[in-house]
Amino acid sequence: MRVKLRSLSELEGLETEELERECRRLRVRFKPVEELTFADDFLFGALMYRREVCKGVIERLLGIRAGKITYPEFQKVISPFYDSKGIRLDVLARDGKTLYNIEMQTVAHASLPLRMRYYQGLLDMDLLMKG
Repeated sequence: MRVKLRSLSELEGLETEELERECRRLRVRFKPVEELTFADDFLFGALMYRREVCKGVIERLLGIRAGKITYPEFQKVISPFYDSKGIRLDVLARDGKTLYNIEMQTVAHASLPLRMRYYQGLLDMDLLMKG
């Protein structure tokens, strides 16, 4: 029997074996802070939230001078139509005149260029729909 906990109070009724199984499942899901890297979603988001870090990453990766970064948006969802495939952006930052979509990729997929074009198209459509 697989147990999925929704609250800590549910721990009380579990048998030892079930409790151990649930603890193993949670350990796989949550890493200790010492094991996190820049590529981990939590740490990436926490660091990129700091405007000076976000600006530094943009400038270093693109070799440009970015303007003042406004507060970045994390895990921004864009779903232009109810029946179309939406997207979830890792980090969306602005510097007044430019919009930066920053995506963390840990594996090189052959479909990455196609996905980036799709993301760019939806970002453009999202901007056009607002104004």
